[in-house]
Amino acid sequence: MSFAGIDCVLCGQRPSLPRGDRTQSLWVMDEDFVGASLTVSDPLLDTRVPACLRCSTALSDRFERAARPAVEDLWQGQLRLRPPEARAFVMWVLKTWMLTAHPAARRSDPGSSVVRFDLSEVPDEIYGWLAEAKPPPPGLSVWATRRASTTVDGDARYRIPLPTITADGRTTRFQAFASRLDLQDTGGLDVELVYHPGWKIEHPLERDGRAARLWPRDGRRVLDIGALPLLESRELSWARGPRLVFAPTTYRRHAREPLSAATSFSFFPPFPPGVTAVFAPGE
Repeated sequence: MSFAGIDCVLCGQRPSLPRGDRTQSLWVMDEDFVGASLTVSDPLLDTRVPACLRCSTALSDRFERAARPAVEDLWQGQLRLRPPEARAFVMWVLKTWMLTAHPAARRSDPGSSVVRFDLSEVPDEIYGWLAEAKPPPPGLSVWATRRASTTVDGDARYRIPLPTITADGRTTRFQAFASRLDLQDTGGLDVELVYHPGWKIEHPLERDGRAARLWPRDGRRVLDIGALPLLESRELSWARGPRLVFAPTTYRRHAREPLSAATSFSFFPPFPPGVTAVFAPGE
């Protein structure tokens, strides 16, 4: 695997290190990280992205050092994180899942098949903040559930459509990326990263106390992973929804029902507030 001649995906200004940077920390044991992306189950071991030396160092300084004690505590079965450790862990998850979802990410296994983000309809600033000490951009959410099994069998109980939004001269595709963090003897965390700027999501498992919102969250609260029940199967899937065209200035102005498992879109009026047309995915 070589990123020679490829620019850094974070700054876009400097060439990547020949081997880029690991999306997982150097101190993460490979056998303790197993990934899944929606309907595709594939290990995400030794995944790297094109990154320059400066940005790679910034990632280590900003995320890795603070998170390592919290992640190691989770591996050892200490599932209740105090606010400082919880904040460090959540930011590490956000960084790791964002980089693993990047379309330029590569695994050493050429046979790997992982559905990553499509950045053709995503604003450029979604990644630059990671190495610039800026806060995450609006519209990122992360949820976690506990599940004992690594297998994904059958259809999920809930399904939430993620539309593509055309508004005020910009088209933005909502997207999800899911991956699993093994907690050894205490099961694993299925972590879902979703990009959905300007439209809230009602997660059915969060509502029932079976999922924890990792981001955004109140950084002053304890994060008790152990309070989550162990699920027997994958219960939620994210589906690509239609493209919605909004009238000028209406997307941010109108209140809408959150996206949920009950959401369905019609290609005929009446449309959601501010929507003037609905097109099939990809149109």
